[in-house]
Amino acid sequence: MNNYKTYTKAEEALVKLNHKLKDFLFKPFMILLTALRVPPNFIAALSSTVIIGGLYASYIHSSANIFLACLWAHFLLNAIDGPLARFQNKASNDGAITDSLTDYLGVLATTIFVGLFSSVSTTLLILFVVFYLIEVYNILISNLLSSQLEFGFKPRFILYVVTTIDMIFNLSYLPLTYLILCCLMAPIVLLGFVNIYKITK
Repeated sequence: MNNYKTYTKAEEALVKLNHKLKDFLFKPFMILLTALRVPPNFIAALSSTVIIGGLYASYIHSSANIFLACLWAHFLLNAIDGPLARFQNKASNDGAITDSLTDYLGVLATTIFVGLFSSVSTTLLILFVVFYLIEVYNILISNLLSSQLEFGFKPRFILYVVTTIDMIFNLSYLPLTYLILCCLMAPIVLLGFVNIYKITK
């Protein structure tokens, strides 16, 4: 449900194209869900429930596959709520905030899962989660101020793909992936934080 001001100027054109593509691909679902009177926030809540339930079930049953299935169900549901909000003319800043928090919940759950099922350093995982949290904070403040971010980096899809590949094929790319993502995110989120701070002064 993010509006264009949630993103940086560099991302804006790509985001607009992404919105148009999703609106086209998911239109049959939008019509069906609207006919069933399903609101976008219900989809966001369902997406959050799926990822939390998947993490709990995978831990209880010691099965990585349970979480991976729920992870991509969460991702798909989270991709639908934005087009549904636009289709029903319910897109708003509140919806954008909800979407950002749902995104973060997915990243947080995935990072906890990685901590439970892999050998990635706990310090590295915490660092990544903190950087991502600062990025979400920047997005929330940007929405409240109706201001466009100057910097931004949300590597959610990269994290999901690498986690899935690592778990299915028993590889070990996750430690390096988290290290690279932290190195990339550190200057970007800190610059974004400084930019938001200057705007609010």
